Amino acid sequence: MSGPKSSYYYLSEQQRAALAAQRERELKRKQEELRRKQAEEKRKKALAQLTQKKNSVSSFSGLFEKELAVSRELSKRTGKAKDFEVKVKELEAEVSRIKNMSFSPGMTMTEITKKGAEIDARIKRIKSDISGLKQMSDKNDKALNENLDSDISKGYSINITELISVKETEKETAKEEIKIEDLSKAVVSGLEECSKAEGLSENTRNLLEETLKTVRSITDCAYMKNYAAIKVAPLIEKCEKEAKEYEECVDEYESLKVEYWALCEELSVEAKPERCSRAGITFLKEQIKILEEELQRSQEDEYIATAVNEVMSEMGYDVLGYRDSERHSLKYHHDLYRYSDGTAVDVTYSSDGQITMELGGIDSSDRIPNEDEANALCTKMESFCDDFNEIERRLAEKGVLVSERIQRLPPSTAYAQIINTNDYQMVKSADTISSARKTRASTEKKAKREEF
Repeated sequence: MSGPKSSYYYLSEQQRAALAAQRERELKRKQEELRRKQAEEKRKKALAQLTQKKNSVSSFSGLFEKELAVSRELSKRTGKAKDFEVKVKELEAEVSRIKNMSFSPGMTMTEITKKGAEIDARIKRIKSDISGLKQMSDKNDKALNENLDSDISKGYSINITELISVKETEKETAKEEIKIEDLSKAVVSGLEECSKAEGLSENTRNLLEETLKTVRSITDCAYMKNYAAIKVAPLIEKCEKEAKEYEECVDEYESLKVEYWALCEELSVEAKPERCSRAGITFLKEQIKILEEELQRSQEDEYIATAVNEVMSEMGYDVLGYRDSERHSLKYHHDLYRYSDGTAVDVTYSSDGQITMELGGIDSSDRIPNEDEANALCTKMESFCDDFNEIERRLAEKGVLVSERIQRLPPSTAYAQIINTNDYQMVKSADTISSARKTRASTEKKAKREEF
């Protein structure tokens, strides 16, 4: 290759502004698409949670089987406590009605929210009814015990005691069992409630799973109390802190996340996951700034390369091939354009923004030109110098201006070199400089013979 002409180019303010406006429109379009997608994913998740909430009422069914036995015995013996069974049936009916609810897959977010609030209210009433039924059950137990105390039939008394599953000789043991069971249930309930919170870190969720597993394995009441105080309470506090931070950050985080994802998609880079938190917001802001600068640089470089290709095409140069290379931590892209008589112009774009144009003879091997070829190439360099001036004039019309001239070496046989087409991905065939010179010499010889 010969007579390298290397320069850095930049866009005029007008062209840069036009490109920035185009970039902003495209990013806004992508952001809107992502928001719609995000909203749909949120809607589907909310619908799944609504279904889960509806199904959760199954846990309220069949809670009073033993209590019903007491109530029925008390009713049989005294004629009282019939209203307890009625209320249990009403409770079961309400649970059944909620369980049998059906939801359309196309429910809007507003409809899902409204239905969720309705189920929450009904579950709250169910819990209140359960609390009332437990109080009624305690009264029924007391009333039945009083009635039994007045019964002198020992056999009958034992029969009833067996019916309610608590023998007199086992009362103390039963009380202790109920105590650890209730304590374990309370601790598990607190941890499970924490696990429902949004915005928890992966580390915290893993701790919750491990702690729940441990709690479920504890059978000693004293050990449970110690474990709850030392391990469970701090973990619940940690969950509440992370959940609160999530609530405070979620709106800003979601807005920034859409901007970040749109930039990643535009640049074809993989988005890095970061949870919703103050640190997550800082991370997104930093990444957005970096990616915006990278996108601007990438699009301006792409515009310049497209402008060069358009100008070369307008001036009659057609692309023969291309190649990519890497040297000294910089990446290079080469476009090879046909010139004339077995010569071509290599346009090289470096990753630091420099563009170099060099003319050379074409061949399919690495070699240096002979003396005749070097002289012929020097002549071609002179004609390409005029073309180069026109190339830059036309680029300026497209808003591409020279910011720094690195080198513009004059025509000289010292720069005469051969371009090896085997180094390129060729898209068109090309005559070599030697074959072109032979063809030209033969044509000139024939023309001279015709003159005579």
